[in-house]
Amino acid sequence: MLAIQKIRIVWDKKDRTPEGAAERQKYLGPFKIKDSVCLEGDGIFINHCDFIQDTKVYYFDVYFYEMSEFNAETSPVPYDSFRRSLLHNREYRAVKDGIFTDDPRIPSIIVTQEDGAYRIKWHSLINCNNCYRPIRHGHNEDFNNRKSQFCGMNVTCETAFILNPGESGVIEYNYRYSHETQHYERYCVYFVNTDKLDYNTFTKADYKNKYDQTVVLF
Repeated sequence: MLAIQKIRIVWDKKDRTPEGAAERQKYLGPFKIKDSVCLEGDGIFINHCDFIQDTKVYYFDVYFYEMSEFNAETSPVPYDSFRRSLLHNREYRAVKDGIFTDDPRIPSIIVTQEDGAYRIKWHSLINCNNCYRPIRHGHNEDFNNRKSQFCGMNVTCETAFILNPGESGVIEYNYRYSHETQHYERYCVYFVNTDKLDYNTFTKADYKNKYDQTVVLF
């Protein structure tokens, strides 16, 4: 069984400082699964851990969604941002603590099962019209694969690693995008191919497989 923990942290220009970077580093995991999460199920287990940095680092749900009503004096974001994020992330709230699925949707990640192993692929194409995609190292291994959505495309698309039973790996990558101002996001995605899932699955794993697609974001 494959267990995935996706950690994403978002920040903007004012936190592009050594102090801001040091604070973000504390939240790149891996994390213990919450005790309230049910660990019984079929398919791939995925645990979302999303953060936003506004000098201090917040969970997305605390920053946006746990306000019962908007208060202009105390809210860390303007009303339009509060409402937009509340609407866009309604479905996310239901899965943020962990679910089992056959379709683990993670930006830039493709997961396929091969017998008892899992092939984990990374690609540089994401669905964001305002996203700035710096050039990445690597190649498109599906360039000549007519069955692939990446056929003939000038993108990075390659196997990060293949996990056999008992093996673990982590993929790290980042992006820059424009929304009212420059925003930045970093992902650390942890993968564990395990027979038994427990609350310490991610914290006790030995991540010998590592794939890094972080680039300098000007």
